[in-house]
Amino acid sequence: MPDLRFGPLSVAEGTGGLTSASILLTLFTPDAGGVTFDIGPSLGSAGTLDLSAPTLLNQTIGFTEDALSYSYSFDIVGDSLAEADETFTLVISNVRAGGVGFLGTLEALVTILDDDAAGGPGVVSAPSGLSLATLGLVAVAAGRWTARRRPGRAQARG
Repeated sequence: MPDLRFGPLSVAEGTGGLTSASILLTLFTPDAGGVTFDIGPSLGSAGTLDLSAPTLLNQTIGFTEDALSYSYSFDIVGDSLAEADETFTLVISNVRAGGVGFLGTLEALVTILDDDAAGGPGVVSAPSGLSLATLGLVAVAAGRWTARRRPGRAQARG
């Protein structure tokens, strides 16, 4: 049975554009036939606007029988909003070695560290049960709830 390990990771968000990050996956017991697995994100407080589009896709990765590590790279979308740190989980599943599949998943928590100054545009929170995405100074929420930035404060409307 392959022994595959990785995580956790913290990465600074950046204030615009993409910030590249990578996490090292290490195979401690290689298999003569190689090892393949699927990897992809499970979103937490970090949402679809926090990760680049390719990062949001599940990928199949393979170790050849002589490889012992793999660097999985992904991009974080930076912004200039002062906000709380955000997280998502990288999940490894469908591990296969020597033509045999293994049940279960491996998970590594990735924390996106906010690096924006306090006193910036501010933090806008969605009511319980609704998701909120921020685009510059405009906040867009799922459902009927919307948020608008007014000078000095954020206002929620239902």
